[in-house]
Amino acid sequence: QGVSLFAKVVEVRPKVDGSPSISEVVVGDHTGTITLRAPDPQVELCKPGAVLHIENAQIVMLGAFMRLEAESIKEFEANVKNDLSAVEYPRAD
Repeated sequence: QGVSLFAKVVEVRPKVDGSPSISEVVVGDHTGTITLRAPDPQVELCKPGAVLHIENAQIVMLGAFMRLEAESIKEFEANVKNDLSAVEYPRAD
């Protein structure tokens, strides 16, 4: 079983040589960046600035370089309809 993480898309690179259905996507957070190998159905979500929820991911070695591969990539969006700060709660005095 892999790891799950949230990361921001930094850059989408062209298709990988020899693999017409895989694109490389640079993703990162405050700790650094890594290149995610994303298949065609998932790369559509990978636009610069988008925040992704990457599930069941693992590191694979491509030659001497690390790449991240994931079972699931979903776009993350905040639920702005559920504003917990806008609810008035009774005080317990």
